[in-house]
Amino acid sequence: MSLKAATPRVTVRSMGQSDAAWSGSLHRRALAVGLFPSLGPRFLCRYHRTFIESSLAIALVAEVDGVPAGFALGILEPAAHRRETLRKHGMRLGVTGLCAILVRPALLCRFTRTRLRPYARAVWRNLRPTDQAERGDLPGSAAVLCHIAVEDSQRGLGLGKQLVDALVEASGASGRHTITTSTVGAVSFYESLGWTRTSAGRTFDGEIQHRLTTAAPTASR
Repeated sequence: MSLKAATPRVTVRSMGQSDAAWSGSLHRRALAVGLFPSLGPRFLCRYHRTFIESSLAIALVAEVDGVPAGFALGILEPAAHRRETLRKHGMRLGVTGLCAILVRPALLCRFTRTRLRPYARAVWRNLRPTDQAERGDLPGSAAVLCHIAVEDSQRGLGLGKQLVDALVEASGASGRHTITTSTVGAVSFYESLGWTRTSAGRTFDGEIQHRLTTAAPTASR
């Protein structure tokens, strides 16, 4: 007589400070595109904490039988969150990232060539003491799904869908009607969830990146 394997218990919860080291490590392993994974686990841990600590962001963890197996990070108010991150965490993030860059000549060259000028302009634009810099996001502006990743050993359980659905629901409950995301290689995943491809461009490293959007269910009055 064969015994039927128990169905794994999947839950989605808010990410806590104690999750940041694990989620940063998973980010580095699963999301290799872009600069941030190259800056190492210490930088990514600090970066994830900027989401955890912000009321303008969403940080979620999917667990399988009580063990963290995937995460999703999103932003409710992109412009306000950028300013908050730069003012509260910019120095620590900058020093941690710079230390990682300076010990790797190839990474320093890549950063100087592709990101130094646009990053410097963005920092100045978001920190300068003007009325425009203090202005919040426009009413009705879209939330952003920034990062999502699942442990290789837990793929096939629908964790990605559950994380996306939870982030979309949380965005709607916070008054956002639309959520956007940008991806290099996961277009088919989002389209399978009903997201719509709206535009395409190139990343700082020259890769084709697609932007997709979906509507969020709004809380009933």
